[in-house]
Amino acid sequence: MNRRAIDFFGIFASVVIACGLLPQYYEIIKLKEVIGISIPFIMIDWLGAVFSFVALLFRPKFDVEAGVAYGLVFVMDGVIILAAMILNPFARRRRRREVEDSFVPSPVNTLRGEVSSKKDCITSIEPVPLGKV
Repeated sequence: MNRRAIDFFGIFASVVIACGLLPQYYEIIKLKEVIGISIPFIMIDWLGAVFSFVALLFRPKFDVEAGVAYGLVFVMDGVIILAAMILNPFARRRRRREVEDSFVPSPVNTLRGEVSSKKDCITSIEPVPLGKV
């Protein structure tokens, strides 16, 4: 049996798996939050890696290429899950703060309990000459 072909596809699978998640890492770094990917899907994929790796441990001979592939999925998916748990609450707070900072009470709308944006607020009141009214 040609072992080189088996080794090639085992290593190639690990490279493809790693390359497949690199765009998501770029988005996480750029946006400082995990969006655009299903967290339940990543968790199921992560659990698949865990159970596959555990299954390898019970084989008579440990398959190194498969172990590397499963380990890579375990680590890369785990980093995405951790990033979602850490970064997403910060991003939610940041967005909430931005919304709150962009609204200020207006003298007119405050009486009615409404809030308008800073752009709509009167910044200064200039007197109008009586002769031009």
